[in-house]
Amino acid sequence: MLILLSKEYLGHSLRVAEHVDADLISRRRVPKSTLNYWEQKPGIRKAIKTIFSLLSEKLEKLIGYEISVLDSTKLTSWLKELVEMHALLRYKSGVLYLASYCFTSSQSLATEKIREGSDFLLADRWYDDKKVLYNVVERGYKPLIRPRGYGARGYGAKLRDDLWRDFRLRRLYKLRGVGEGFFGALALWFGQRLTAKKLEVVKLRLAMRCLLYNLRIWIRCSRLGNEIFEVRILVNYWTLPGSYINSLLASFYFILRLEADRVISYHRH
Repeated sequence: MLILLSKEYLGHSLRVAEHVDADLISRRRVPKSTLNYWEQKPGIRKAIKTIFSLLSEKLEKLIGYEISVLDSTKLTSWLKELVEMHALLRYKSGVLYLASYCFTSSQSLATEKIREGSDFLLADRWYDDKKVLYNVVERGYKPLIRPRGYGARGYGAKLRDDLWRDFRLRRLYKLRGVGEGFFGALALWFGQRLTAKKLEVVKLRLAMRCLLYNLRIWIRCSRLGNEIFEVRILVNYWTLPGSYINSLLASFYFILRLEADRVISYHRH
């Protein structure tokens, strides 16, 4: 687990990871086939999802948010199979972090799984659907979603129409573009190409990248004046049971150390 997170963080391939990352962490070579096997285990994906939820909860308490943005993008595997990712993002004072994500081609299923919240949720007309608007309202949001030409119907659509008529809120809607910053940051950090062939592995690597993105935001926002990072804050939220706890805990300490060294080095220069 530690090697897989290190591999994603440093942008290495499995071939490089079996030598470089394995030697860095375990001081011995771990075969590529073993790493590939672990990438396909369902328990890894479940553990990453659980830890991501804990971390996003901590970010929400640490930073808060002014608006939420719902956006999606499509990525391809090595075999050019499409994977659609929906991301619910929180934004406050120039800080953008991920609240929840899911992999589905259905907007209605995506909005059923988003994290509960309050205040305005911004999205483009791709999400102007009766079921989507209903789900958004049920999750506690005020839907500031651009209507299509024909428009959706229902209670959620009525509430959206009332909000859309307010020209002051139209100015707030212009902030919807900040959602593209998340996908741009992932592309800049990890690149746009996913070399995995199996969709399960593609989703795992994307999930780990989402986790690493939020971890980087958490480190930067919890940074103290004397350049000490409060690792205990995250450890206190550690409630995940199961056999992956030791490797996940070690992974976080390792990534925290890498990111801390990078940020401290940047500020010193």
